[in-house]
This record gives sequence, C-alpha cells and structure tokens, in this order.
Amino acid sequence: MSDHSHRSEEDHRWTDLEVSGVKELKYAVQLWREFSSERDLQQSRIEIQDLKKEAVDCCSKAISELKRLAPSYTVRNYRAMAYYQRGLLLEKQGREKQALRDFMQVVEVIDRAQGDLQAMTMAAAFLRIGVLQRRKDFVVVAHGLVVELSGEDVLAARISLKACREFCSYLCQELEAGDLEVDEWIVGATKAQLEGALILERNWYENGEGSLRPTAMALFDLGLKINRLCQPHLLARFIKSCRSLNTEEAYEISAKAALELAFDESLTRSRNGSSQERVRELMVRKYLE
Repeated sequence: MSDHSHRSEEDHRWTDLEVSGVKELKYAVQLWREFSSERDLQQSRIEIQDLKKEAVDCCSKAISELKRLAPSYTVRNYRAMAYYQRGLLLEKQGREKQALRDFMQVVEVIDRAQGDLQAMTMAAAFLRIGVLQRRKDFVVVAHGLVVELSGEDVLAARISLKACREFCSYLCQELEAGDLEVDEWIVGATKAQLEGALILERNWYENGEGSLRPTAMALFDLGLKINRLCQPHLLARFIKSCRSLNTEEAYEISAKAALELAFDESLTRSRNGSSQERVRELMVRKYLE
C-alpha cells in the first residue's frame, strides 16, 4: 500500500482551491467532529443541539453559495460533499426523510463519477440511501464503486467494508425470518465477499490502520451467523480463517458462543432425523481442535 493511502478522509477534500461556500462546509465538518466525539459527555444536551443546528445551517449556506457558481468539477465536488455532510447531520438528528433527500442530491450532483474522490463520495451516498431505505441494490452499487480503490485508499476500504456489513446483515435477517430459502449460490457469493472484506481489513491492520477493526468484528459476527444457519459444518473452518482478529477479546467469546449454538442446533436436527455425520463433525471441531 502506498503512503498516500493513509490520508484521513478530510485530507482528500480540502486540497482544491478555495471557493465560495467551502469555509462554511469546513466549519460544518469541524462541528460534526465536536459533537460526535467523546467530548459530548462534557457538554450539555442544549449545547450539543445548538452545535448540530449550527452545523446544518453551515451546510445549507455552503450549498446555497456553491449553487451560484458554474458547475465545474471542483464545485460539483464541494456541492456533493455539502449535501452528504448535511445528510449525515440530519440522519444523526433522526430526520431521515430529509437526510435521504440530501443523499439523493449527492448522486444527482455528481451524476457520473469522474475520478476516485467522486466515486467514493457517490458510494458513500448510495450506502446511506441503501441503509435508510433497506435496499440491498443500493448497497451493492456502493460496494462496486469503491471495491477497486479499497486496497489503496482507507476511505474506500471503509465504505467497502460497511457495504459488505449491510448486505450480510440483510441476508441474516432474511434467513432468520424464514423469508429466504437457503440458496447455495447466494450463500457462497455472500461468504466470498465477506471473507474478501476480512482479508482487506487484515491487510490494512498489518499496515498500521486499525480504524477498520470494529467493522471487521461486525462482519465476523455476521459470518458466524451465516455459517451457523446455512453451513454449520464449515463454521469452525471459518473461525480459523479469521484468526487475525484474535487480538480482540470478542473474537473468542463470539466464536465459542457460535460453536455452542451450532452444536446444540445440530443435535436437535439429528433427533429429528438429520445427518449424524454433521453432528459428529461439529463435536470434533467444537473447541477448534
């Protein structure tokens, strides 16, 4: 991975020439950091609400100013970012319908992504739309926009992992609700994507980038569930393949809990006439022997 990969998300965004409305956008991002940080604990509820309102107002002013300028590549970038930042702020406040409109505006402003920055901004917007509307197709589009960039840019990697997490979450919900028959192709494709995402996170972690680990742990938990529900005989193999996560205490706790549950479920199935072979295999692998 090249050194430029470790730039913070914001470093991408403020390198272009200063244009009208950008100062307001920068200030909105600064406010977002303030009330999203642990320092929230030191501020009163009223102070936090005031910061959120001020941040939304700054984004709105930035959008208004940028609309007056000719839609150059740089101006469209800033407009898209202003809509995206305001969407995040509104979503944080529970104003999901308004947030959704702003995320859709990001897609409309960019239209066709030109360059890595626009691809990542559009992907981030598609991901939020997919989450808010519970639409797997938007999540898949988000992942597709950044997958080739995810090995070189940490922002792209973050979007890619979160998109994978959302898609796997949808699949688990459908499986648990009985809304989806176990399709080997769907399960196989989902597992391949999930395992690829975990490898991606491991590569970043080994290069000193630890910010993706919480998302990786969420993916690990989803992988445990998908394997337990669809292919319990492969559960121990999946756990072993994720041993790079064993720096986290939750890794062993989650793994043992999943194995215990899969074992109990298989015993229940065997009493109902299911394969004894699967039960025996789980018994051997129960504690990762």
